[in-house]
Amino acid sequence: MQLAPPMRIVIMGLVVLLGCGDDSGVPDADADSGGDSAVDGGVPDVGTDAAADAAMDAADDAEVDAAADAAMDSTTEAGVDAATDASPDATDAAPDATDAGPVCPLGAICDDPDMNYAFVTSTTRMMGDIGGLAGADVICNDAATAAGLPGTYVAWLSTSTVDAIDRLGTASGWLRTDYRPFAQSIADLLASDLRYPLNIDENGVRVSEAGIVPTATEADGTLSGTETCADWTDSTASRRPIGGSMDSGGERWTRGFLMNCDMVVRIYCFGVDNVHPYALPVVEGRLGWVSTGTLPANAGLAAADALCVAEGVGLTGTPRALLATTAASAISRFDTTGLPWIRPDGVLVWASAAGPTTEATLIAPLIQQFDGTAAQLRAWTGAVNPFDGLVLNCSDWTSTDGGDRSRTGTSDTTRASWFGGGPTTCDRNNHVYCLED
Repeated sequence: MQLAPPMRIVIMGLVVLLGCGDDSGVPDADADSGGDSAVDGGVPDVGTDAAADAAMDAADDAEVDAAADAAMDSTTEAGVDAATDASPDATDAAPDATDAGPVCPLGAICDDPDMNYAFVTSTTRMMGDIGGLAGADVICNDAATAAGLPGTYVAWLSTSTVDAIDRLGTASGWLRTDYRPFAQSIADLLASDLRYPLNIDENGVRVSEAGIVPTATEADGTLSGTETCADWTDSTASRRPIGGSMDSGGERWTRGFLMNCDMVVRIYCFGVDNVHPYALPVVEGRLGWVSTGTLPANAGLAAADALCVAEGVGLTGTPRALLATTAASAISRFDTTGLPWIRPDGVLVWASAAGPTTEATLIAPLIQQFDGTAAQLRAWTGAVNPFDGLVLNCSDWTSTDGGDRSRTGTSDTTRASWFGGGPTTCDRNNHVYCLED
């Protein structure tokens, strides 16, 4: 039996990310990045420093500047638009070539009726006025019903007496509403071993702004700290619970960011009816990863390529570093007409090989190293996006002067700051992104 598709009614809300001062865990893409090991609350931040993750103001959204990520049009959002959305239409038992409805997109699971769905709400409200767990669950179920989603939903929120993980019961295995996998099992969820990030709303639409979602929840699903906005009933601004980034592919999806209880926010919602761990669909592609090794800024392009070759043992194609120079954009070094790039776990990074020629964001973060280990790392890039010819790259990868700078990326996000994050000084070592050509 084919699931009825989610309705395509987009009700976009705006997340107001208020300035939190120097103790905020919200990353500032234009701040300097360094080598400190943690952001607020003891959250690991491998390869970034306190300046990169410690502050956000009205001019800097969560993880990327407004010029790079303020909006996404229908041709670049998550590989899904009104003409090519992930949902088979309601008039056909399965999508096929003769049906007027769209076919199932690459990397999606469109024919399994026993899946749980997970989404972030399209609508917003003040965090402290959610109405407790009961009110949050009503928000989730109302959103699901309006979108035509099956099943029962609970909010991913902890309180002083209830851990978010206990709210899921025995449920296991979640798809996003565009039918791409989020967490294959409850074990994967608790290990932050995620596939595509939870930045798709109940209507199957990618949320355009860089939103932080309240959770008060650690990566293991338990209460984080003690602040919960009085169990989600108090909007006093001085109360500061923990939240997560909807664009993160690691544990920062649920933790790592300090918020204020008077912020206007979305909510994570999880279906809880099915126990249904699942296997990933097989996607043929070329491999992309973030390097395990690091290089100084003056190592040069040839050394960066050599690092990728040394790590990419056994590949059919030739790995190269995704680095920009004054002579060429980063992606111009690669064939963009062949197979798309996938991570070691088989998850798509872009929907097609041509994606990085026009799209500043990803559909899944390049968070995995060649052996499949997920790590939040800082990578040299040299430009705002892979197709940009305007470089800031340590004098064309020749300088280790602390006064020179380069653009760098953070490997655990799909925002534009995966590549075009805040300028980093050139007197340090960083990782590189590697793509098989």
